[in-house]
Amino acid sequence: MLYLIGAGVSIDLTSRGLEYCKEADEIYLDRYTVLVEGAKEKLEKQIGKEVKEAGREFLESKEPLEIAKDKDIAIISIGDPFFATTHISLYVQAKERGVGVKVAHNSSIVNIVGRTGLSPYKLGGTVTIARWLENYKPSSPIERIGNNIKAGLHTLVLADISNGENMGIEEFVRTARAMEEKEGSKVFKRVICVSRAGLDNEKILYVEFDELPSLAIESPYSILVPAELSSYEKENLEKLY
Repeated sequence: MLYLIGAGVSIDLTSRGLEYCKEADEIYLDRYTVLVEGAKEKLEKQIGKEVKEAGREFLESKEPLEIAKDKDIAIISIGDPFFATTHISLYVQAKERGVGVKVAHNSSIVNIVGRTGLSPYKLGGTVTIARWLENYKPSSPIERIGNNIKAGLHTLVLADISNGENMGIEEFVRTARAMEEKEGSKVFKRVICVSRAGLDNEKILYVEFDELPSLAIESPYSILVPAELSSYEKENLEKLY
């Protein structure tokens, strides 16, 4: 049996998630799609069992499903398991191979959108700002954000995780600006930053994009790029920030 379990934004298992973990022979924490320091220890305290850490190599291999043929294996992700394509793929592959699979949903960063003052009904496609490497300098997120804005839709922007490290806010801003320059389009203006949602030192700020590096933003964080605001949203932002 394969259990896909969400730990929520606050790393608090639901009663169903906790039940599945107690039934599992092996428990893994996904450190590939979202990385929160201290999550492993907090989960072990809740469950009362060892939690192993799993990276991309393990999660995208055949190993989880091979284990699930003979044992009960739980894979915990921060937020909801179906926010990341990695877990959707595991779910589909389990179904294809006749491996039993159960899911325990939980809150995700998308659930925080309404709390920022923006309407969650106006959320467009999500994008990720990926790290630039010598031979890899993507800029497509800028076009996608621009298309969302034209359609009157807000954009949730995620920060890349690679090599087991979160992208710091300075690198995020620098990379986003470089992408804009490459595309010849400026989309990051006044934004909402959600830092450590549901965790200690939580911050939700409505600021100019270039101010972010000076505001001690901690990981994990996400950025919301607003499209044209409705009168309702404008009123919310005026009162909240």
